[in-house]
Amino acid sequence: MARDMLSTSQPKVHSKRRYYVVFEGTKPGVYYEWEDVEAQTKKYSCPLFCRYRTEIEAREALDDYQRRQSKTKTKRRSKAVDELPPWDLD
Repeated sequence: MARDMLSTSQPKVHSKRRYYVVFEGTKPGVYYEWEDVEAQTKKYSCPLFCRYRTEIEAREALDDYQRRQSKTKTKRRSKAVDELPPWDLD
């Protein structure tokens, strides 16, 4: 009887559940079915997606990716015309 209690209280190490993250696609996010990933990436020009073993890893990866993307977008600024070097085009 003690053996049954131990086996039910132990979490499964080798879960068949997969978690997919669509980083670049029609609707970025965490998905549980491959068919959903295909639907979000099939007609997208440069899709980016990955499979993870746990939902926590998947959500952390998506958050990290989105955080990095927002930092690169805020760093890019177009220079004003006054800041450009004076070139002689004649």
